[in-house]
Amino acid sequence: MQFSTTSACLIKNGRTASDGGDHLPSETNVNIATNSIFTAYPNPAENNVTFSINVNSEETLISGYIANSFGERVATIAENKSFSKGIQYIDLALDNLPKGLYFATVYLSNNQKETIKLILK
Repeated sequence: MQFSTTSACLIKNGRTASDGGDHLPSETNVNIATNSIFTAYPNPAENNVTFSINVNSEETLISGYIANSFGERVATIAENKSFSKGIQYIDLALDNLPKGLYFATVYLSNNQKETIKLILK
């Protein structure tokens, strides 16, 4: 199995030797590998977001959109845009959308699909 991205996760643990728990630092960085097609950053976002898409085959068509919490499409990420193999980036302005929770969905022509949460603040 090949993992496409690695993200850092901050774990907070309040237990110490003095409260009967194992002695652990209050914050520990842990890398978690995920088999993800794409990510959005920053997330939460304010005015702009960058989508990082892992294209693992040559000349892949990508389509994607952002939907609000009612499932209504409110923005287009890409529409049948051709990308070559590798990590590809799409920048998108979101300043016309109100603050809230959204869902970004990307479809690749090799029958891959992924939806992630996107928060606008």
